[in-house]
Amino acid sequence: MTDRKRLTEEEALLFLSLLGKVTDDFGQAFQEASEAVFGEDAPHDSFEEKWGAPAGQVYTEQTRRKYRRFVEHAYLTDVDDIDKRLAAIRGANRATESQNEDVDLEDALDGLIAAVSYTDDIDEVDLSRRIASCYQEVGRKAPKEHWEDPPACSVCGAKSPRYYFGRMQVPDAESDGEYAEADRDGEGHEGVRWTGDHSEYTYWECAKCYAADEGDPNSESSPE
Repeated sequence: MTDRKRLTEEEALLFLSLLGKVTDDFGQAFQEASEAVFGEDAPHDSFEEKWGAPAGQVYTEQTRRKYRRFVEHAYLTDVDDIDKRLAAIRGANRATESQNEDVDLEDALDGLIAAVSYTDDIDEVDLSRRIASCYQEVGRKAPKEHWEDPPACSVCGAKSPRYYFGRMQVPDAESDGEYAEADRDGEGHEGVRWTGDHSEYTYWECAKCYAADEGDPNSESSPE
């Protein structure tokens, strides 16, 4: 469930302003429809031309509070595909919102992680690798002030590490927890789980440590 509301304050005020106008028109149309349906005088020919629907239909819409149907025929008769126009407006609004909002770095990286997992699941290996490369690049290029803690190599402590591997979780030894048996894995090995809290940190490696992990004999894991 999203925590975000669908309307901004300005949009809500605009909605109430427009709702007041529609309500007034709806009430006027209902009064004219009532006179046309139940009055002694015959309905005037201009009612349907004015409101875009027969008096009986407008009367029923008002009693059942069918605001959308009334708006569609009262104001939008010249619009060929209302749902298509609405979708275009929503899309434009979402684009504007995304441009105006500050995107959290962690959320951006989480989105890339999800994309990597999805493309793996559908066997798009090359695409998954390209997204993973973008993930690394975003983590490396992001300004330090966008991180909760300035990044450092998790192996040797070097500043300005190059390779970002995401957030890792480790058991929090200060929490009230212990290692307990867990269900066996698919290969029949006994599992172990930590019952306490976990600490989370970002895992980085500098170029030297990364090369050492890759088996480069000329590299040394020393602070840069």
